Amino acid sequence: MKKLIKTAIINIIILVIFILLILITGIHHEPWADEAQSWLIARDNSYFEIVNNILKYEGHPILWYFILRTLILCHFQYDWLFIIPLVCASLGVGIFLFKSRFPLFIKLIFPFTFYIFYQYGVVARSYSLVFPLLALIAVYYKFRFKKPFLYSLLLILNASISAQTFVISFILLGFYIYEALRLKSLKRRRTQIITGGVIVLLYMIFTMLYLRTPIDCSAKHYVHLDYLNVMRILYTTGKSWFNLPENFAGRSFYSIVIIIFYTASIKYLCPTVYKKVFFMILNLAVIGILASLYCCVWHCGLVILTYMFSLWILCGKNELKFDRNKFCYIFISILFLIQIFWTAKSAYLDYLYSYSGAAEAAAFIKNNSLQTGKIYGTSFKSVALQPYFSESIYSNYKYGKSFWLWKEKAQLTNEEILNNLPETVVFSGIITTNDDPIVKALQKNNYKAFYFKGSMFAKGTIAEDNSYTIFTCKK
Repeated sequence: MKKLIKTAIINIIILVIFILLILITGIHHEPWADEAQSWLIARDNSYFEIVNNILKYEGHPILWYFILRTLILCHFQYDWLFIIPLVCASLGVGIFLFKSRFPLFIKLIFPFTFYIFYQYGVVARSYSLVFPLLALIAVYYKFRFKKPFLYSLLLILNASISAQTFVISFILLGFYIYEALRLKSLKRRRTQIITGGVIVLLYMIFTMLYLRTPIDCSAKHYVHLDYLNVMRILYTTGKSWFNLPENFAGRSFYSIVIIIFYTASIKYLCPTVYKKVFFMILNLAVIGILASLYCCVWHCGLVILTYMFSLWILCGKNELKFDRNKFCYIFISILFLIQIFWTAKSAYLDYLYSYSGAAEAAAFIKNNSLQTGKIYGTSFKSVALQPYFSESIYSNYKYGKSFWLWKEKAQLTNEEILNNLPETVVFSGIITTNDDPIVKALQKNNYKAFYFKGSMFAKGTIAEDNSYTIFTCKK
């Protein structure tokens, strides 16, 4: 009893520290274009419009947008956006601390790793939902046959986050139905299990239908089968766990380390053949879809989450102590300690500097009443300024919406802009001299340029520029 109380106190302390640190970081975080895009879609469209008209161009399922839409209808403000990933991450960490059987040291450090704490705990994107939902599935996994409809609901919610989690739910569903048909002890519950499974499958078909990419989509993503090779998969996996060097020797070394790590995990942490197969299929499927489509820094964490989720649901009561092989325990501990350094540095940079220059640029437009004249936003990232206004400030968005529509001819072309220069133009990036014909025309007409610095911090470094340049003739 004393041991249980001591463990509970430790878990509570870890969770409180986790929440406080994310709160401090989140308050100072400036949302960037992807965060703004989701918010604007939810703000400017009904639930039906989101499903029927918008998401086929975005390529993302409904859950994140529906959550945002519901909160906005409840008068939730854009300035509070950081609260959503904070709540999601805290829920995931709370379940992980109190319900998982990982060793205490892993419980102590995993919540503070880069993806859990910063990428999914501070940055407000749909991927913030992955950890808490996978944690809930892991908790109820052992009750999946006793509570088939609850388990089916969790699979549906998980499939509604992203393409990667859709694949996870599909694989879990496949093994779930296989076990239901194979195990004689489930004969009485088989009807409920199959019914729940069919509901999940029908929902997945519905998801694929409303996400079917239209012909006029300007941001198509194709599966490149030539990329589905061993080195590509190894590189994607290595990029998740490490900061890979650019040279071939460095990538090869880390690829070998990854092979050893996953081989040891399968051999020593998955006690049966069935669990080994399950582990391999689940992890390779997620890595494969990332390798074959695209894998940015915010996607990489899904590889690590899938790995931890696999161990969580497949290992029994005494099998997460890593007694049979210390290599995996030591290796995971080292990797997570490295990621804590990434977390600390990224959070520190976000606290001191601007993650995005959008908030400052929007304030500049407001303070100088530039929105009373004609403004053009010339790229997708210009959308990050839009949530700070009640309606679209860009006249070059042909459909009158404030979000960026990934549809051909949805925005004015460069030629159309040159033929009718506005008073103000917003560019992403710091632009001084450029071969861009619009920039040349603006400079020729003596437009003044104003700069607003921002940088995407990832793994303790600057991963992407989030700065803005505003050219205007009104000031």
